[in-house]
Amino acid sequence: MIIFFEYDIKKDIFTISMKPDGNGEERTAIYNLKSGTDEKTDYRKQLLEIMVPGKDGIRELQLPEYKQNQTEDKLTLIWIRLAMKTIYDYKGNPVCIIGKMNDIEEERRERDKLKNQAERDGLTHAYNAKTSLRLIEERLQCLEEGNRGALLLIDIDKFKNINDTYGHMAGDQVLCEVAAVLRECFREEDIVGRPGGDEFVVYMDRMKENKALADTCERLLQNIRKINAANAGKVTISVGAVVTKRGDRYDEVYKLADNALYRAKREGRDGFFIA
Repeated sequence: MIIFFEYDIKKDIFTISMKPDGNGEERTAIYNLKSGTDEKTDYRKQLLEIMVPGKDGIRELQLPEYKQNQTEDKLTLIWIRLAMKTIYDYKGNPVCIIGKMNDIEEERRERDKLKNQAERDGLTHAYNAKTSLRLIEERLQCLEEGNRGALLLIDIDKFKNINDTYGHMAGDQVLCEVAAVLRECFREEDIVGRPGGDEFVVYMDRMKENKALADTCERLLQNIRKINAANAGKVTISVGAVVTKRGDRYDEVYKLADNALYRAKREGRDGFFIA
C-alpha cells in the first residue's frame, strides 16, 4: 500500500490518502497532529516529530499502524519508507509538507534475513569469526568507567578424536549441541560466536567480579556434560576467561583468555581458568 500525505502547517491538518495495491477502494483520513487524546495519540506525536519544515528527504522508520477488526483497532508497528518535501509561499514561509509513505515491512524482513545469514556460522548459527570480532570490539569500546565485561574462549575437549572415531556427522552434531547449550546458558544480549573449528567465543556485559564469572563457567561445564550426542561419547569443554574493563583492547584480552584456556587444558580439561 502507498500512502500519500499532506500536512497543512498553519491549520495543523494532516491528510492521508491510502491507495491499496490492486483494485481496492481508496481511503482518506484526517488528523490534527497537535491535539487529540484518543488511542492514536502516540501516532500523532510521532508524525508531528517528523513533520518538520525543511527536513526534506527520504528516511526509514517504524510507525504504529492501526488495523481494524470486528471489535477493535489493533496496533502494530510497521517499517515505512517516508519521502517528504516542504512547500513554501512566495515569501519563503513554509506552508505545507507533502510526500508519501511505502510499507517496507516485507523488504526489511528480507534484508534482516540476508544480514543474519551473512553474520552467522552456517552450521551452528552462532556468530561467525568476522562478526564476533566486530561485535566484541564494539562492546569493549562502549565499556564505561567502573563497568566490567567478560570474554570466554571455549574449546571442545578432544574434538579431533570425536571426528576420527565417530565421523564428521557426529562431530557436527556435537558442535550444534554445544552451540545450543551456549545460547541457553547466556543472555540474549550476550555475544556467542564460533571463530572456527571446535572453538567458541562468548562476550558478556555487566560482569561484577571473578566469583560471578567462575560461577558462570562452572554452570556452563555442568550443562555441557549433560549433552547426549548419539554415537559421540562424553562431551566436555575447556574454558579460558578474563574480566574486561574500560580501555581494554580485543587482541590483549583475547591473548589472556587464550593463555587461560591452555592452562585449563594442561590441568586436565573439563574445567576453566580465569586469567
